[in-house]
Amino acid sequence: MVDGSDERSEFLPGPKWRARARPGSLWTAVIVTFGLVILVGGVTLWFAIVLLDYADAPGWLTVVGWMALTFAVMGWALRTDVAAIASDYEDQAWSEYAVRAVMVGREQPRSASARMITAVLFGAPLAVGLPLLVLLAAVGVS
Repeated sequence: MVDGSDERSEFLPGPKWRARARPGSLWTAVIVTFGLVILVGGVTLWFAIVLLDYADAPGWLTVVGWMALTFAVMGWALRTDVAAIASDYEDQAWSEYAVRAVMVGREQPRSASARMITAVLFGAPLAVGLPLLVLLAAVGVS
């Protein structure tokens, strides 16, 4: 690289897959990853609701919890303008890339109303599923 040649140094990482992938393959991977996040969050929330029901907790507690999680995701989705970026130099983790691609947009943020709709549809499961998957990845489980 110092000598001006176009050869890539063996010590530099290659381009990330998301920067090389065809758009169809990339969207398929994003949807599968996002679906996994929603599945993990939804199952976890279902168990929490079952436990609350078993403990004879009032029904409004479940509704308030679900709404609080959804509003938190909505606040994030409306506040952020950082879309999923597919470049060799971007350091977004894959899970973050997938979530941003669906919730905010790819390469450019979508309109606030579109981000609000995705937050209402996926908010509570996303708020639970993403931190769980990040935690599992951090401890080496996933």
